[in-house]
Amino acid sequence: MPGNIQYLNLECSGIKELPESIWSNENISYLNIQQCKDLKKLLSSWCTLKNLKELNLFLCSKIENFSEILEPMEHLKCLRLRETSLTELPSSICTAVEMPHSSIGNLNGLQDLNLSQCRQLKELPSSIGNLNGLERLNLEDCKRLKDVPTSIYSLTNLKRLSLYGCHRLEKLPSSSVGFLSLEELRLGCSRILEIPASIKQASRLSILNLNCCERLQSIPELPVLCNVQAQGCTLLKKVSSSRTALTQGKEIPNWFSYQNEGSSIDIELCPDWFRTGLFGFALSVVLSGVLESLVDFRRVSAIFIVKFMGESHELFRSEYIIPGESYNYRDGQHHVHVWNRAFRSEEASVVFFTLDSEGRPAPLKVESCGICPLYAEDAEKFKFGHVFMSRGPKVEELPEILKSMEQLVSLCLEDTAVEMLPSSIGNLNGLQDLNLRGCYLLKDVPTSIYSLTNLKRLNFNDCGRLENFPSSSVGFISLEELDLSNSGILEIPASIKQASRLSILNLINCKRLP
Repeated sequence: MPGNIQYLNLECSGIKELPESIWSNENISYLNIQQCKDLKKLLSSWCTLKNLKELNLFLCSKIENFSEILEPMEHLKCLRLRETSLTELPSSICTAVEMPHSSIGNLNGLQDLNLSQCRQLKELPSSIGNLNGLERLNLEDCKRLKDVPTSIYSLTNLKRLSLYGCHRLEKLPSSSVGFLSLEELRLGCSRILEIPASIKQASRLSILNLNCCERLQSIPELPVLCNVQAQGCTLLKKVSSSRTALTQGKEIPNWFSYQNEGSSIDIELCPDWFRTGLFGFALSVVLSGVLESLVDFRRVSAIFIVKFMGESHELFRSEYIIPGESYNYRDGQHHVHVWNRAFRSEEASVVFFTLDSEGRPAPLKVESCGICPLYAEDAEKFKFGHVFMSRGPKVEELPEILKSMEQLVSLCLEDTAVEMLPSSIGNLNGLQDLNLRGCYLLKDVPTSIYSLTNLKRLNFNDCGRLENFPSSSVGFISLEELDLSNSGILEIPASIKQASRLSILNLINCKRLP
């Protein structure tokens, strides 16, 4: 086999054993062996593929054992073992690198591990917690899986965990520490009896799927703005969280300061409200109705009608995509949803209505609605993970951030009239995504932006007046993507060299860049 091959696709071939020439090719970065149903094993020498980034063994149904990984494979990001016949994930696969015969412990860069529909898999090794870089763990439909080790809470970068359809799983382990980075947890169609109280500490959790958990009787206090999908939980009697967005219920959460029956609500704003650190507003609706088709309904839209200098204007619309499946609306019950958006005015009215997938009115009724201001100090109090400022010319400045805010991970200022960022933006030390796309008046970026040590994605696309980055002896330590396309940038600071994790730098149409 030619030694310069980087991408090798053997999908659906009748291969029974991979030749040695593959394993000796260190240039291969992508190896797809999907649906090779006659392949029974991998040679242990496969770990010599030191530059391998993705290995796909999906539907290699005769593979029962996973080979040892004897050397570090720091570039491997994605390992797909879906629908294999693995009976166990060897403990050596997750042991620390310095241990003899280590395996997935040598995969310290692994981000995506897919074990879904491994129906012979009974347990995970406690050493699974050594996969420090793991962001996605899919155990969906592992029907023999009974237990999850406590060490799973050591996966501090885990964002998505699916245990959907694990029919023998009755509980998650108890722990004083919750999932610190988890954004989505799917436990639907499992035999789960209870949710551990530590789930409250998962401050970034936005989706909790509990559909058809027929043995679940209660839900503990949850993070604010967590959308809970609890359709078909026939024994569910108690929901402790008063500030959580449930997809089944009849009441706007009681922390909403403005509530009204029907599909519209009016609020009054003090003249200087925008200078007091207001980020935006949380919005909530209670919906009812029955849908005949699964694709009838996809979103809720809110029209923002603002009153400024005695005149009323439709400033913009906010659309919210309903998480989960539309089948939740085939039972005729009520459902509650919460999201957030920002706008600037002295007075405002918000009118809510429902739309189908083609933008036409959906046959669902808005029973009641609510709105609540979100201030900067509340972002830490309520642990908001994402803040969106309005797409409109009325948003001209970002309020000062007076204290450290570790829980805010995403800030979108897209298409606003912001002219500068406050130097206090460095206090957003948990921020991972900063979107300034289309901020056509933005001229300067403060040096404190380099204090955002967790920042992964930074977008200055279409910032036509932005000419320079501040100089600094420190670069973006965690930055992975930097988009400067269509900006007025004149030069890139030399400190960009220190952004060791930067993999995408977009300079398209930077016409002033020498």
